[in-house]
Amino acid sequence: LSEVTLPEGLTTIESDAFYNCTALKTIQLPKTLTSINSAFRYSGLIEIEIPEGVAVLNYTFYECNKLCKVILPSSLTTIDSHSFYNCTSLTSITLPQSLLSIGSSAFYGCVSLSQINLPQAITTIKDDAFAYCSSLREIAIPDKITAISYGSFQYCLSLTSISLPNTITTIDGRAFGNCSSLASITLPTELTSIDGYAFAACTSLRSITIPSKVNNLSYFIFQGCISLSSVTMLSPTPPTIDRT
Repeated sequence: LSEVTLPEGLTTIESDAFYNCTALKTIQLPKTLTSINSAFRYSGLIEIEIPEGVAVLNYTFYECNKLCKVILPSSLTTIDSHSFYNCTSLTSITLPQSLLSIGSSAFYGCVSLSQINLPQAITTIKDDAFAYCSSLREIAIPDKITAISYGSFQYCLSLTSISLPNTITTIDGRAFGNCSSLASITLPTELTSIDGYAFAACTSLRSITIPSKVNNLSYFIFQGCISLSSVTMLSPTPPTIDRT
């Protein structure tokens, strides 16, 4: 089974409908489709266009390691958990302006993904969303995001540029851990909390300035930052420092 055309009138593809169809390369989806679920896990899909009307992806393309082209609809609001997990051939993807949320491990292990533009409507990026995207070079976080979740960009080995809005108040644990190409980062002025291992093993990081509203630095934040030679604290009262 290498090609499939589904009929108009179909609204739902149930979970695992095409599970492990490793020979499946292309599928034509009907315009009437509104729900896909985890339909294509472990399939051999190379490219796919998601029709208008689909609002949520969840585990949909899990371990589709041949997938290199995806066209997403303007109706899409949520790329939920593990949607593109280990899609190792995916080099780029255009996210619709309607997108509001990126779930945990949504793009985990997309090792060929070198760039992605995050729409300004996004309010949530969950744990490990872009972890192990080792080719990702730069990222700009939308203004409505208030926290960088646990491990969101850990092991993004090629990441050299991160733009954080001043709406960010929290950087969770391991958020940028092992981003070994990251030489500098400007932390937002409204930041109040940096959790454990947030920048651990950022071996190229040379200097960093901690904003004035940060009152506590958690454990091992800069562990293994072998190039770090300057940390500037802007608070008139030095923050509490745990085992950093």
